[in-house]
Amino acid sequence: MKSNSKKVSLDPRVGLVGFLAILVFAAALPAGAPLWKSVVLFSLLLTGGLFFSFRGSQFWKRFKNLVLILLPFLAFLLVITLLFSKEPPGRALFYFGQMVFRALIVVAADLVFILSQKTQDLLAALTQAKLPPVFIQLLNFAIRYSQIFTKEATNSFRARLSREKCRRLFFENLRITGLISERIFWRAIERSERIYAAMLSRGYNGHLYFHQKFRLQRADLVALISLLAVLIFLASI
Repeated sequence: MKSNSKKVSLDPRVGLVGFLAILVFAAALPAGAPLWKSVVLFSLLLTGGLFFSFRGSQFWKRFKNLVLILLPFLAFLLVITLLFSKEPPGRALFYFGQMVFRALIVVAADLVFILSQKTQDLLAALTQAKLPPVFIQLLNFAIRYSQIFTKEATNSFRARLSREKCRRLFFENLRITGLISERIFWRAIERSERIYAAMLSRGYNGHLYFHQKFRLQRADLVALISLLAVLIFLASI
């Protein structure tokens, strides 16, 4: 566990185990489990996020952005649930609430345990944990290329907004969005190919090497044991 003036950081291996444990808990919790269990775990993750991951403003900003991505999907599922569910409305809303809080739990856990770490630290920790090199390389490229795709999408849609002088019809907007999305996809592929060619020219041979080594501290073990104890307690009552 590292500590400085800005944040307290868990060992990346502890973060990965913690994220997987919460993912298993959210998936294995019975559908009829009391809603307060999910609420309690979600509240604990928010508290942990303020302590372990980012400064408060950064944590809330990232959490808000991820939730905004989920909102249209959740709104669509709410309508479908109310229209087509064979359960009484109250029971259908209960199951919908379970799904919403479990999705929020996964988002919060991702922020606390994964996105709070530097990419190179996560990859170094996976290498030190003796995971297959192919898996680590695929994860590395997925992270790098997703950042490229995100940057290309942001630049393209920002340029579109800056050039629009009047509102367009819905289907015209849909057509333009489709053309922009296609262009973003091809530009991301072209840029990733240039990056890979540059890597090869600099001596990349398919292997990743890291100088940083991690050692589990007492505080890391305490944090992990405490998390597992909370999950076991919530699952058993």
